[in-house]
Amino acid sequence: AVVSTQSTGLLNALRSGTLHLQNREMTVIPDDVYRLNDPELLKNLVGESDELKWWETEPIAKLYLCSNKITSITPAIAGLNSLTLLDLRYNQIESLPDAMWQLEV
Repeated sequence: AVVSTQSTGLLNALRSGTLHLQNREMTVIPDDVYRLNDPELLKNLVGESDELKWWETEPIAKLYLCSNKITSITPAIAGLNSLTLLDLRYNQIESLPDAMWQLEV
């Protein structure tokens, strides 16, 4: 999996609702990122962690993807329905899916 609770950044994101993925040379957004607000994925990610329980997590509200090489966004972006900020600056995005307009960013 691309995301793992071994990552301090992911644990902080799940605690705060803010995920920082800028400046990582990414060309695509990992599928698991689109699913971070899915309760089942959260239960699996957090698992038996002593540091964080799934019911203590915050929905991802801020997603920073700036300064990567992302060329497209999939319709799965609609799964991040709690977004209030989506930073896609300095990427190579050519078009946006219709699902993007379902977000209340």
